[in-house]
Amino acid sequence: MNILGLAIAGAIGTVCRYEIGKIITYQQFPIATLFINTLGSLLLGFLFVKYAANQQQLFVVLGIGFCGGFTTFSAFSLDLFKMLQAQQYTSFATYLSLSILLGLIGVFVGTYLAKLV
Repeated sequence: MNILGLAIAGAIGTVCRYEIGKIITYQQFPIATLFINTLGSLLLGFLFVKYAANQQQLFVVLGIGFCGGFTTFSAFSLDLFKMLQAQQYTSFATYLSLSILLGLIGVFVGTYLAKLV
């Protein structure tokens, strides 16, 4: 049952990522990917604190399945590559820095929120 739940959650995460990408369009800066990765990091931090130790199966389904399908590291890497190819060095540095910083902040906020509820 773990594998089926994992696959379904991953598919749902992928659809959510796709729909957000349609709503937030790319305009010289991959804001949708940045938003998705930040939100995914927050959610993963929350799920880790709430479920990793006591409800491991739920964590696997939501944390690995949904968040794995939802977040977009490969798209992040491609966005950075395209910026380098286009010699957009300021956007490259900004996007790289913000992605790492906001991802870490997302995990910290998610773990903090999980401790509150």
